[in-house]
Amino acid sequence: MATYLIDYENVHQNGLDGIKKLGEGDTVIIFVGNKIDSVSVDTLMAIINSEAQVRIKKMRKTADNYLDFQLATCLGGLVASGAGATGSAGSEHSEYYIVSNDRDFESVIDYWKHNKPSAKIELRSAIAPAAKQAAATKDRGTKKNTAAADASGAAGGGAAGGGVAGGRATGSKVADSGGAGGGAAGSRENAPKKASSSITDSVKKRISKVLPRYSLAGGNYTKIYNIVVKHLSKDSFLASIKSSYPGDKYKQLANELLPAFEEQLKSKQEQ
Repeated sequence: MATYLIDYENVHQNGLDGIKKLGEGDTVIIFVGNKIDSVSVDTLMAIINSEAQVRIKKMRKTADNYLDFQLATCLGGLVASGAGATGSAGSEHSEYYIVSNDRDFESVIDYWKHNKPSAKIELRSAIAPAAKQAAATKDRGTKKNTAAADASGAAGGGAAGGGVAGGRATGSKVADSGGAGGGAAGSRENAPKKASSSITDSVKKRISKVLPRYSLAGGNYTKIYNIVVKHLSKDSFLASIKSSYPGDKYKQLANELLPAFEEQLKSKQEQ
């Protein structure tokens, strides 16, 4: 039996990947931010059809890290009592999973490793284990990109082909939406993954606070890490983000990511 605590404000519907595989003995607690007032039909159906016990906690306030502290406190109570979301003390829920891209939760995990070693607590980006999630994402991305490539070939548009290539690089809907205009640029911005290893944890935290508001997850994190590391000027950084994520939906994305870029640039200059 396992308990999953979902930082929905951070991972959105992507964090629920794998909920269909859970059984009656599993429990899921979904922490929803005050600003989120709707979910997709697919997400709703996945929750309804799951055999797991599902509980939704809607935040009543909006403040920095408000949801994070609520989740951490709830986890502490469950681990201390050994109960699941709907279980009673002694129900032997010994596996707990924090579903979030926020690495700050690692401090909570470290605490319980020392104070209750018998409890298994992990941080992951979705209910499904990373390997299974990656395989599922790759499969969905391959199917989408194959269809896009076929459509592109039929139209005979070289620029559209570049968009498909950009989509393959990230395996994400957002990259696919770049299409003819942003696909090729998105592919160029996808520098080797090793570049992201030089980004500071503080900058990663800043980025992880921004992307969920645009429903960006998966390969987009690595892609933006690479863009942040690659550029040496504010103008080139802003231009790169805007070309990689065009459209009104992402109009403010570049400006919201700018503080993270400036912090990374300062760190690089001090080295």
